[in-house]
Amino acid sequence: MINFGGIVSAIKDDIWKIRVPPNIHVFLWLIYYNTSLTRDNLAKRRHVNDMSCVFCSEPETIQHLFFDCIVARHAWEVVADSFNISAPESFELLSSFWKRRKYCEALNIVTAATLWSLWRFRNDFVFQGRRWRSIRCVLDLLGATIRQWKILCSEAQGALLLRCLRLLDHRRGESLRIVWR
Repeated sequence: MINFGGIVSAIKDDIWKIRVPPNIHVFLWLIYYNTSLTRDNLAKRRHVNDMSCVFCSEPETIQHLFFDCIVARHAWEVVADSFNISAPESFELLSSFWKRRKYCEALNIVTAATLWSLWRFRNDFVFQGRRWRSIRCVLDLLGATIRQWKILCSEAQGALLLRCLRLLDHRRGESLRIVWR
């Protein structure tokens, strides 16, 4: 956990106020406390043979998986384009939107959905033996998650979610190649 003065307790409180399903609040809380079971955190509990990211072979940490990995960066670029913002580069930067809940409701749903989709996609690789095909798989999962959670958003913010979904549909056709070293 990184302490930026009074920001730490504010982030912790803001996690519970985002309009997402309750299990996602717990998921975000685990990321906040750096206890989500990425390979570096698993290695603290037991021996892990391979510490590398399933997408790019860099060491898998929370920061890497959700922000630094090429797959995460591409997903965040789509989200950033949808909302005309800079792509978040850390959990702390991302959580700055959560403080403005009423004004960023749609963005908060999409950012939480992005984190959740990256996690689910990673887990499909680790536990289901899924293989890389294209970035479209990540964007499909993100779009499906946003569509599921759309009901949690106010009607006024729903238009922003629809714009994001349209851009996701458009960008799904782009290719992203992962180069294995």
